[in-house]
Formats: sequence, C-alpha cells, structure tokens
Amino acid sequence: MSLAEIKDFVDMTKQGDATLESRLAVFRNQRDVVKRQIAELRRRYIKLDVVITSGASCTSSMKINIPYGSK
Repeated sequence: MSLAEIKDFVDMTKQGDATLESRLAVFRNQRDVVKRQIAELRRRYIKLDVVITSGASCTSSMKINIPYGSK
C-alpha cells in the first residue's frame, strides 16, 4: 500500500464504524494485490527452476550473448 492509501485508511478508522465496509474493501483489495504478486512470483520461480535444472548439465557450454555497448 502506498503512504496515501495508508493515510486514507487511518482517516477512515478515525471516522469510526461508519467506514467499516470501506475498510473491509481496502483489505479485500490488498488481498487481491498480494494474490497477483504471489502468482507472478510463482511464474518467475518456475522459469528460474527450469533454467537451473536444464542448465546444470551444460553450464560449460552455455554462452551469453551481450551486444557491444550494452550493460
């Protein structure tokens, strides 16, 4: 959450029970964000795992081509 979102949440909390539904919506939204992040991290993990396991037997023959002038 950004600082602005946290501030908004704190402000809603100060307003009391009238903002319970809005605060719950903030938690649900944050849960969705985390769920998407977990899915993306799983995809990255699988890609890394494939590279590591398939490259373990041929690391000496692997070459990385980096164009001249690239960093």
